Amino acid sequence: MISEVDVAIVGAGAAGLAAGKVLQEHGVTFRVLEARSRSGGRAWTDENVFADLGFDHGCHWLHSASINPLRQEADRLRVGYLKQESWRERQVFDTDHWINNAARRTYQRALDTTFAALDHHSTQGRDVSASQAFDANLPYLPAIRHIFSQVTSADPEDVSVIDSAHYLETEEDYPVEAGYGALIQRVASGVDVATDTPVTQIDWSGKQVVLQTPRGDLRARSVIVTSSTNVLTSDGIRFDPELPTGIVEALNAAPLGCVEKVAFLLDKPVDDMPPSSFATIIPPDQRPLYFQINPFGRPMAVAHLSGSMARALAHDGEAAIIAFARERLIIGFGADIAKRIKAVTATGWTNDPYIQGAYSHARPGLAHLRKRLTEPFSDRLFLAGEATTVTAYASAHGAHETGILAAKRALGALQSTR
Repeated sequence: MISEVDVAIVGAGAAGLAAGKVLQEHGVTFRVLEARSRSGGRAWTDENVFADLGFDHGCHWLHSASINPLRQEADRLRVGYLKQESWRERQVFDTDHWINNAARRTYQRALDTTFAALDHHSTQGRDVSASQAFDANLPYLPAIRHIFSQVTSADPEDVSVIDSAHYLETEEDYPVEAGYGALIQRVASGVDVATDTPVTQIDWSGKQVVLQTPRGDLRARSVIVTSSTNVLTSDGIRFDPELPTGIVEALNAAPLGCVEKVAFLLDKPVDDMPPSSFATIIPPDQRPLYFQINPFGRPMAVAHLSGSMARALAHDGEAAIIAFARERLIIGFGADIAKRIKAVTATGWTNDPYIQGAYSHARPGLAHLRKRLTEPFSDRLFLAGEATTVTAYASAHGAHETGILAAKRALGALQSTR
């Protein structure tokens, strides 16, 4: 491995790759260091698990598509995506039947009422938990809580209502046909990544930054760190000197929650379900589960687990997550669906030592601290990643934008010292 560059980048997710692309275009020397044997981070389209059918282990939707720069990149690269209605539109299986149109309207009203209450609470300026906006008397409340935890990666009790409202949402969520992870790889085409190179320590005490890895030290004039907040607060990387107290406080205020997927490959698409359908299964025990059904007409059912429920199952292991999702699939579609399962795979973000979760949310009362992560505090060490944006956190395009911003800051610092 080369021993000295202008800028080192820690992590080859959407933020790190975007930063590398900017630095590459400006002709400075840089190195992207990635702990895994692949790049992409939480943007990973697995093209092997289901043969010719790609599966996005992480991000899948072009959120807020009309203002999403990666949607613009998809257009430039002629990458296909589905322009669909809001994720709030879905089929619902309640206890033992698929609800009718009248009940679906009731469900929709309850969902709209909850999100309107969240907006109202945020306008009051009181940074309370989102759970205070949830009316216990609303119908379909367990399903609504599940949808919220899917969006935020955490239970309503653990999420700041103000942070939730800060996200710039246009309700345009467009799935990428060939995979969002594959799109991000194409956008970053040509950016060289040193894989299997975890950074264990960053010494930024001197004029140069020294990054320790199992493959040797790398010296740089500055470093962009894109690691998740959970990794940074668990000492996944040691810093010398330690990060400023205010930054550590902000990192702890915006932890990653838990979201996992279980993907079932079927012998054919699910009957009576159009391509790219959404379905929420509410069993008698009131622990709902949300599915993508027949994505792009493919014979797949993808379960989305989130919040404390997903964390408990992840703790029990992959078999427990798969069993839970399979049980819900059977409740909604009948016992015969089990006979049609040809293969299954599950994600493992919660137990991944290089991620340790899904995406960030601010804790109640601490939403204001996220802004600290967006502001530079050094001319040699810059943070990037989805947690470091106030309006596009928990998204691939948010990570992408922060990577570009961090690269520009690093370039500015280089120019000022030459």
